[in-house]
Amino acid sequence: MISENWLRGKRKEIRLVKYAFRQLPWLQATYDRLWYSSGSTIHCTERRPDGCIVKRPLMVLQGHHDDVCRFIYADSYIISGGSDKSLCVWKSDSGRRILRVTNSHDSSVNCVGFSSDVIVSGSRDSTVKLWSLVSGRLQRTFTLEDRVWSIAGNSKARTFACGTAGINTAPLQVWDVESGSLLASLGVAPGYRRGAGVLDIVYDEPRTIVSCGYDSCVCVFDTRTNACVLKLGDPHDSTVYCISTDHNYGIVSGTARHALVRLWDQRSGHSVQVHRQSSGSGSAQLFVRPPPRPMDGSRRPACNDVINRLSIVQTVNVTYKYNQYDDSMIQV
Repeated sequence: MISENWLRGKRKEIRLVKYAFRQLPWLQATYDRLWYSSGSTIHCTERRPDGCIVKRPLMVLQGHHDDVCRFIYADSYIISGGSDKSLCVWKSDSGRRILRVTNSHDSSVNCVGFSSDVIVSGSRDSTVKLWSLVSGRLQRTFTLEDRVWSIAGNSKARTFACGTAGINTAPLQVWDVESGSLLASLGVAPGYRRGAGVLDIVYDEPRTIVSCGYDSCVCVFDTRTNACVLKLGDPHDSTVYCISTDHNYGIVSGTARHALVRLWDQRSGHSVQVHRQSSGSGSAQLFVRPPPRPMDGSRRPACNDVINRLSIVQTVNVTYKYNQYDDSMIQV
């Protein structure tokens, strides 16, 4: 039955959350909890073994005065960056806030990462900063020549990868946390399109980086050779807005058009399933906020139904995927 469901793409959709106002939310799913942002707060709900979500939140994390841009779950911490230029850290088990850094950047904190005991933050002000998790003190500042859109930390290798707008620098860069040196500049192979920024990054393995962005491709890089070992292009040339992996062979990508979610198999290099949000009876068509405009001045695609964030959780016999739109959240 499970094999047949995977083959035919048979699934069940449940609308978990409906927002009164359109937002640009983020989410993170763990084995027993689902975290999602709504405005300036982050909500935590319980995930039962059968996949049901308890609507009453276990906790609501507060600390930002404006919208939460992104947050991550790492080593029992929730780390977030907001439009109010602040960084916040909470304990995931109790919801107690242990750190808040105001005016951490000169502009919105677009992305955050974590590497061992170091918090990594990136901003529209073209800087990446390293912060001590214990004291909250600034340890190092990297000044780049492009806006920073995405960050992913690697605690095992003590490195982090950052995705930029790709105008004046490489769209994907790997830095060493200890020395502050640039280890690799990725995504600048022949045929690279200037301004094809990287919108999301995931460490699939300690030596494997998966990225996506304005080039309408999902790229897999091997940091041992600094080469792109796999490139998965969207058939409709849509901006790939977010990605998630099962840390095995599966990659899920969300595009900036028509709320399309694609499941990719790294072994075959092809899309094996395509999901689109089902429109129930009486439900209206979603029109949501498009991703940031490319810095090269090109026109961004005509967008409706942007997938803002994806997260995958594998249980014993069921795979749950969470799609985050800016006015609703869907469990598949």
